[in-house]
Amino acid sequence: MIDSGSYDIVMSTRGSWHWDSEKRIGPHVRLVKCNRDYQPACAADKNATDCDINAIKQCKELMEIIEETEKFDIVLDFSGYEPKWIHDNCQILKDKVGVYIYISTDSVYEVSIDKPTKRPSIETDAVRPHDEKE
Repeated sequence: MIDSGSYDIVMSTRGSWHWDSEKRIGPHVRLVKCNRDYQPACAADKNATDCDINAIKQCKELMEIIEETEKFDIVLDFSGYEPKWIHDNCQILKDKVGVYIYISTDSVYEVSIDKPTKRPSIETDAVRPHDEKE
C-alpha cells in the first residue's frame, strides 16, 4: 500500500531510522523532524504568562504542513512516553483528523535482546536479536 503512491504520507520523527526502515519506508514518505520533548526556556519560569509549551508548535515544517492540510484521514501515533505529547497533538490537530490511533511501542522491548540490568527500558534497548530463532 505504501508504495502504491495513492497516499501522501508525512512521517514525523526525531530523525532516527531503525533497522532497514530508511530503505523500505523512506522513499515513500515525507520525513519531518520534530522533537516532541522540546521545552522552551520560558517553561521553567513559573511566572511566565505568555509561554507556549506545545512542542509541536516549535516544529516549523510540521506546523506548515498541518496548517495547509484541511483534513488528515488518519494519524498513527507510536510514541506517547509523556501524556503531554498526546495532549500537544490533540490541541494542534483538533478538527483536522478523521481517525487518531495511538499505539504504544512499549511492546517492541518484548522481542528485543534482554538488557543487562533491571532499570527501566530506554529507546536504545530495542535491539533485535541477530538470529531470527532467538
